[in-house]
Amino acid sequence: MEEGYESLYRKYGKSNPSLSFTEKVKKVMTSPTEFFEKIKGEEGIGEAFKYYIIFSLIYNLLFGTLTVFGLSGVPIEEMGPFAVLGIFLPIVSFILSLFSVFIITGIIHVFAMVFGGKGDYSATFKAMAYGATPSLLFGWLPFVGPIFSIYSLYLQLKGISALHQVSMGRAFLIIFLIPLIIVIILFMLGFFFLSAIFTPSILGAPTGQFIHVLRIFI
Repeated sequence: MEEGYESLYRKYGKSNPSLSFTEKVKKVMTSPTEFFEKIKGEEGIGEAFKYYIIFSLIYNLLFGTLTVFGLSGVPIEEMGPFAVLGIFLPIVSFILSLFSVFIITGIIHVFAMVFGGKGDYSATFKAMAYGATPSLLFGWLPFVGPIFSIYSLYLQLKGISALHQVSMGRAFLIIFLIPLIIVIILFMLGFFFLSAIFTPSILGAPTGQFIHVLRIFI
């Protein structure tokens, strides 16, 4: 009877035993190695996506609202085309973050497969979503927010390493170095293309805008 219950529990995508939201926050922040080992039994992306939705909503509402009122440390003028959204910035950035997390996870997953990762897409998604916890909870804080983004990167590296069974060195290549190089190359190509069409005065400061816009889509 007990074995039958265990198999049903696994079949419907629940980790065994499951962690509450508050337990997940505490574990991933303080004991990431233990946390990612524990959620290996959490099938699919359902639980991780619900987790991400809740904390991404909190982050985008706080950071977006502070930005609109000039309190985030990021002048809204530096948000580029997103500046015209005004009071709608928090909601639009939240909606875009829900799409971007799947795209970013897909890109990272491709590199995970290239570098010998053994997990599936859901493993990559869990690493990215749960690993983003510090940034989603505290990244909206003016001036100190980037510190929590750095810690999120570390947790995501731990997640990729644990869930894909690769070294931290390979996880660094998968999640940061290779994608960063590609993004830089694509951005530079885009910038040179635009500079051939527009004058520098129209382009303004694209690098600063690029960095600030990326920050709202963690």
